[in-house]
Amino acid sequence: MTDSNGGNVFHLAAHLNHAWVFEFLRPETEYLTRARDLNGDLPLPIASKMGHVEHIEKLRKVSLLLNVQGQTVLHIAAKIWESLCSEIHTQQSRSRDAVKCTR
Repeated sequence: MTDSNGGNVFHLAAHLNHAWVFEFLRPETEYLTRARDLNGDLPLPIASKMGHVEHIEKLRKVSLLLNVQGQTVLHIAAKIWESLCSEIHTQQSRSRDAVKCTR
């Protein structure tokens, strides 16, 4: 069973931060962690994009480690951090207390 975006229960749980769903992660359901949605995303990169470290820990043991673009969860997290820092900097650029983000 999938949603309109082709995601399964683990895609949805990774996105919405529903930790209880991962109690159903067993050998017979691990194949769902390796299923891609219509965007080509796995549950693991979705958890990384959303910053759900607890889910990343559970999924990294059984999921594929690279997304469609060949990125690991660390690549994704770094990209999100860079984007967030850029947004903060833009919002505070006129302020004396501007945040400086570095790599």
